[in-house]
Parts: sequence; C-alpha cells; structure tokens
Amino acid sequence: MLELAAACAANGFEVELRGNFVEREVVSIEDAAQVSLLRPPDGRAASSTDTVLIPEGHSEALKFARVALSPVRAVVVLLAAPGLFGWSFDGPEKPPDPMGVSPADVGRPVQLEAARALGFELWSNVRAIGDQARSLGIPLHYIGVGRPRAYPEPPSKSTDVAFVEDNRWVELARKGIEGLRPGVSVAALPTMTHDDLLRELGRARVLVHLARIEGRSRVCEEARAMRTIPVMLSSNHMAEGTHASVGGVVVDDVSELAPAVHALLDDPARLDSLATAGYDDARRLGAWEPFVERVAVALAEPDDSVARFTGARAALGTALSAHEQELAALQRALRERIAQLEWELADGRSAQRALALALESAQERYEALRGRKAVRGALRVASVKDSFRDLRSR
Repeated sequence: MLELAAACAANGFEVELRGNFVEREVVSIEDAAQVSLLRPPDGRAASSTDTVLIPEGHSEALKFARVALSPVRAVVVLLAAPGLFGWSFDGPEKPPDPMGVSPADVGRPVQLEAARALGFELWSNVRAIGDQARSLGIPLHYIGVGRPRAYPEPPSKSTDVAFVEDNRWVELARKGIEGLRPGVSVAALPTMTHDDLLRELGRARVLVHLARIEGRSRVCEEARAMRTIPVMLSSNHMAEGTHASVGGVVVDDVSELAPAVHALLDDPARLDSLATAGYDDARRLGAWEPFVERVAVALAEPDDSVARFTGARAALGTALSAHEQELAALQRALRERIAQLEWELADGRSAQRALALALESAQERYEALRGRKAVRGALRVASVKDSFRDLRSR
C-alpha cells in the first residue's frame, strides 16, 4: 500500500497515511519516489473531495461501514482474494484459517459484486482478480505493482534453497524441505530489513513459498527479480509468475517439493533459463513509471455507477454518526453519575467505619472503667438503691 500511496502522490494528490506503518519504510518510499506522504496525528472529518483507499484485509466490517457511509470516493484495494484475510463482504463471519480454507471459498464473484453494491470501487494488483472481474462484467481497475527504487543486482549464489521464516506459510515450507536430500544447503531467512532480505533472497538458487491461497506474492516476485526461482503450490490460483516462461515452478502438493527442487538443482541449464526469465519479467512488472500511469488512470476514471449513490450513503452515515454521538454523550453522563455514586458510597462507608471505631473505643473505655474499684462500688450501690426502690413500689 505504501507504493500505491506514493504513486498517488506522484500524480499530484495530497496523500494522508492512516493506521499502522513503519516510519523507516515510509521515508524510504518517499526518498525513492521523490514525494511527501502526510502522517496526520489525528483524524479529520471526511469530505466529498476525498478518495479513501482501504485494503481488503481488514477483518472488521465496521471499518468498511465507516468508509462506505461517508461522502468520500471509496475504493477497496484487493491485494488478495476477498474473504481470505479480511471481511468477506457477504456475511458476518470472521476470516477463515488460511491453512484450512478451501481456495474455492474465497474470492468468489458474489464478494466482488457485494463490495460494489455497498458503494466501493474496486482496484487490484492481482491479475487473476482483474481477469475474473472482467469476465463477469464487473468494473475494476487493474493497477499492478511498481517499485520506485530499482532492484539491486543479484549477488553470487551461495545457497541452494531459502525460505522466509516470518511468513504464515512457513510450516508448509519446513515440511516440504524435510524431504530434501543430504548436501542441499538451506537458508531460513529471519526477520530483517527489506534491503537485507533482497540480498539474502538473491544468494539462493530456489525459494520455497508454499502458499495455499493468497494474492500476489511480493516475496516470490522479488525472488524472481533477484534470479531466484520460486517453487509454489498450484492451489494458489491468485499467484503471479507461476509459469516456467516467467521463471516459476509449481507443485500440486507439499510432498512434491523435494523432487521438484532436486530436478532444478540437477539441471544447471534449466536453472539458469528460469532464473533469467524470472529476472526479466519481475523487473519489467515492477517498473515505476508504468505503475504511476496505471494509478493515474484509476484515479481519473471513477466508477460512476457506484458514485451516483454516494450522497444517499453519506446521509445515512451522518444520521448514524449523530446517533452515535448521542449515545456517547449518554455513556459519558452515566459514567459520571456512576463515579459520583461510587464516591458517595465510599464516603458513607468511611463514615460507617469511623462510627464503628468510635463505638469500639467507647466500649473499651466502658470496660476499663468497670474494672476500677470505685466504679465497681458505685455500681453496687446503684444496684442496691434500685432494689429498695423496687420493694417500696410494691
């Protein structure tokens, strides 16, 4: 999303970043693209001149509701199959477990149609999603990818196989490489800076990335750009660069990984041919200026069939916002009243404890006085007088 933000800024738009981001990565993108991205400390009210780009990966429907019921031009950027990592757009359920979900259950046509019906335009960097939308007659801007800084040249190869540890599919990778024969060197790449990751990817001949289903794999694309051949699962029908003509290798099952890797390592000519094809294709796809131009087209061509109802949705959003503010004011008043009652209760308990202590002290003094001789005598005299009084009254 940072590259997309920078591309919007390169087209002359003022871009505000919202949510979580790594500052050093933002600065790096800004320097490479020669743009400035704003980081406002507080949110502001949306206006009809704003365009909001929200990735499909948010799991809470409320995030989409706030954007849809506002006056902005709302765009969902589909970085993966809808319903895989974010809200499905067609039900209340949470995203499924990527390790168990059927690839056919996410990225369904009804999810694209539902997003548009809710008031969102559709952009995507995944060619398969663009092709799917086009075949169904659903308006969608395919924007692809772009990299403002040129890739470094690959280093010399020193490792046979690499896999990325900070990845949701790492357990499948570990399972697959268990079948590799002795002598095949394997590098497990830990969390590191992006520049370091590119370098380490480039040192490997093969990258193992066994994603069951996702969107466009950045790590696979960067591996190809560094003359490293990614081995992927065929179940990931959203993947890019899977064909041998562009430097990819596909297996149908984790158990097929080791034989596929051995076949590559045993055929240096094929290894070199695939590495060259991937290098050329990935660097062509990552070219910055064509990406900026595709984003310019998407920005300049709003989906009018969605935009025509923005006013109605914004009116609903305004009404709901006013009601939400009323509820918030009521909650504040109730919290203040509860705090006051708690203070009064605590004050009453404090007074009660003080009275109890005073009573206890008085009882102690009374018992102490009773124990003195003069007091005991006075008490006996008082008791005798009471007895005479009782006799005379009979």
